Amino acid sequence: MNEQLIPDILKPQAKQFLKWSIIILIINILMIVIDPYSTTTDLTGQVSSGWSVKISAIFTSIIGIAIISLILSLVISIIPYKGLSYGQKFFFYSLVIYFIIQCIFCLIEAKNLWYEFTVK
Repeated sequence: MNEQLIPDILKPQAKQFLKWSIIILIINILMIVIDPYSTTTDLTGQVSSGWSVKISAIFTSIIGIAIISLILSLVISIIPYKGLSYGQKFFFYSLVIYFIIQCIFCLIEAKNLWYEFTVK
């Protein structure tokens, strides 16, 4: 059990995905915080306040998406890639999936902000 968490062949890509994932995460959090109309109704029909919605969105952005990316990378790491072992691909694929989901989340939040400031 002497294998690296990220093999040398994937280190440059992993660093880039990690750097850009952190940048996108910060952008997501900033867009969540500046959203002026963040109210919603919960399952009981009561209106939730702006800050409780914002805290939930930030928690989902930080923790929820990371958990989803780890679960998805469990399955996707089965795909063969450059002769690497399952354990070596797992962390790299979780970074890639995390980056993709954060980008989708960022686009959705940008669309919502655009709608809030132009239409309403």
